[in-house]
Amino acid sequence: MELNPGMVLAKPVSASSGGYATMSLSAGGMLTEETIAQLVVKGIECVAVVNTDPVSASQYAQAVHSYEARLHQIFEPTPNAHCQDLLTAMLLRGPMPC
Repeated sequence: MELNPGMVLAKPVSASSGGYATMSLSAGGMLTEETIAQLVVKGIECVAVVNTDPVSASQYAQAVHSYEARLHQIFEPTPNAHCQDLLTAMLLRGPMPC
């Protein structure tokens, strides 16, 4: 819901249904009202956009803290081996500002 027309995709976006591609947007593409509406209709919850207003170091540290706390809420109390691998990878990657 934080997307606005004119934002630029930092990473490609794709969607499929029934084994068929229903959306394919390239990195660098500019979002329009119609594109945003299609993302919502297709259930795409998150996209990476080019960050034109980088956050400060303290804001990023807070984002990392919130990100890690949320992951621990999702994966705890004791993730199985497969989930632990995913949790570890996501913690190493950290939040993805673009």
